[in-house]
Amino acid sequence: ENVKMHAASSDTQPGRHEARVLQRQYLGTQTLYTLSFFGQNMDIVELGTVPRFAEGENVQIEFPLECLTVFTKQ
Repeated sequence: ENVKMHAASSDTQPGRHEARVLQRQYLGTQTLYTLSFFGQNMDIVELGTVPRFAEGENVQIEFPLECLTVFTKQ
């Protein structure tokens, strides 16, 4: 719920990563986006009454650092 979506840009900012919108489902007061991110599918819910991104569109996603946990192999 804390992942932010931004329009694609050639000027990638720190902490933003490229993804592609595979599917968009408008749900009235929110939009469910299914994204392709490093070969995996990820669902993102964005609040608002107007969908901002179309299927097939490239976007940038941002994960807040305070919400991340990193796991390493031992």
